[in-house]
Amino acid sequence: MARFGYEDIGIVIVNVDRGVCRFQLTENGSLSQITAYIRPTEIFEDVMAVIYKDLNGAPGKLMGYTDFYTVPNVGAWYEFAFSPEIKLLPGYYWLGIQAEAPVGFFYDAGVANQLANGSYGMPLPDPFGAPTNYYAYEGSVYADYTALPLVVNKTMLPSGSRHTDVYANTIYQSYKNTRIVRHITPAPFIK
Repeated sequence: MARFGYEDIGIVIVNVDRGVCRFQLTENGSLSQITAYIRPTEIFEDVMAVIYKDLNGAPGKLMGYTDFYTVPNVGAWYEFAFSPEIKLLPGYYWLGIQAEAPVGFFYDAGVANQLANGSYGMPLPDPFGAPTNYYAYEGSVYADYTALPLVVNKTMLPSGSRHTDVYANTIYQSYKNTRIVRHITPAPFIK
């Protein structure tokens, strides 16, 4: 199991309805859960985790969301499981939560526009839409995922006598029973 996001408990709180924070995934992964350090403002509150794909530094396409979980008014790490898991390519994603009433989202100082807040909406907006606020905050939220290998792609050329396999950071080429190996960086993901 691997993680991306921010695993520290922030020392400051911002109230959000739909708060997401931008983080980078550096490899292919199968997302199993999002964990966030939050404190609901109500005695009990229904909260779900969400993930949006990055669109030029802003939250864009909705990639997935969990069921609602009833969370007590206690600041703690809360786990939100995805079923089924979500397949992700390397890139930037916005991890966060949506709640029916404002939730205290813990954070530390981050970079400009790292945390975005949107208003509550069901069904979930797709795409995210214009955030009501951006903050230079690094929210206490992270994703657990299983790393996935790059897809192997065999491309048959017109002669049928050569092909190219791409796997991880290596290209294997065959031509008339001769195998040529080339290493490349970064690793491409080929569908």
